[in-house]
Amino acid sequence: EWVVSTQPSSYSPPGRSDYTFGKWRPWWNMGLWWDERPAYMDASSFQHTGKTDAGGTHQLAMDFTQMWPPRPTSVKVTATVADVNRQQQSSSTTLLVHPSERYVGLKTEKSFVEDEDDFEFSVVVTDIEGRILPGVPVELELLKVDYDGRFRPTERVVEKKSLTSSETPAKVGLSPKDGGTYHVRASVRDKKGRLNQTEYTLWKAGGKLPSGDKVDEEELVAVPDKKEYEPGDTARILVMAPFSEGEGLVVWNRDGILREERFTLKNGTAVLKLPVTEELVPTVGASITAVGKTSWGAGERPALATANLDLAISTESRGLTVEIAPGEERLEPGSELDIPVVVKDSEGHPVSGAEVTLWAVDEAILGLTGYVTPDALTRFYAYRPSAVDRR
Repeated sequence: EWVVSTQPSSYSPPGRSDYTFGKWRPWWNMGLWWDERPAYMDASSFQHTGKTDAGGTHQLAMDFTQMWPPRPTSVKVTATVADVNRQQQSSSTTLLVHPSERYVGLKTEKSFVEDEDDFEFSVVVTDIEGRILPGVPVELELLKVDYDGRFRPTERVVEKKSLTSSETPAKVGLSPKDGGTYHVRASVRDKKGRLNQTEYTLWKAGGKLPSGDKVDEEELVAVPDKKEYEPGDTARILVMAPFSEGEGLVVWNRDGILREERFTLKNGTAVLKLPVTEELVPTVGASITAVGKTSWGAGERPALATANLDLAISTESRGLTVEIAPGEERLEPGSELDIPVVVKDSEGHPVSGAEVTLWAVDEAILGLTGYVTPDALTRFYAYRPSAVDRR
């Protein structure tokens, strides 16, 4: 008995992890404003029955005729056999089916732009192994996301562009006129005409989101401009509300409340800014609340919307390096050894007050000579802890 199940998957060509391939997904919680269907909703299953031959073998052939939408698909194949006592044994294997021999990747430095700016991003075309392919036609579409009722998105094409890939990533700009949510869709075909697509979501300040028909706590769209910040950066968050005018309050928190700031919505949007300092490593949170009014029948009603967002801050500036100067090669029993140790920060400056732990290892017990590798030390300590002297 064969069971073949398929489910949408993802794939990034080797060495191209800085680009997005397939459908981009936010690294923060978008709540009800993220319209992606769960993968299990697009899963399917097929069954087949066969009999083994004289050699005890049965083979199942699978023909992949079409893939829509064009995206990598995970295929799990399970075979089950039963003996005369009806005892069953099963075995499974999983394979990844590519929609095409070519992949197109998108990369941008900003998740959103101000109301006067354009979208700018890089485009690269590779094969499955990640090698860049020049001379491949790429079709680009900019789609505006509108809402047919609350949280039901619809798309309409507002701009198209064509380009040909080269040995270096192509720089492309698209010019949305109105504020709101947009999808950038890039399409390529391989030599057999098989389609592959990548879709990236971007936001532009402005635009109007649908609102509910009663006074209730609604959701803000909060979009950070980066996935991770460095001390010295300025973090920026685009806030989009389901009402055009209103006032808001953001509470920045890091092990308690850092500070509170008021802001004003203009055309339903605002951009919040926070200088990133060393004290905020590794994360800082933003609790955002906006109040205003929206249309209700022939009149207006109060409106309230909230969002919570955590911003990741790089810990590289907190990294330390330890340098140990060579010591004496031979010692007499009972003698003492001075081991000079220098601790430096990420910029190479000496660090005072750092705590240092040294491990003294008996090479005779280890059965090693020369340099003791960290892996050997770990294995030795795991099995012979009594032979390690922590000082």
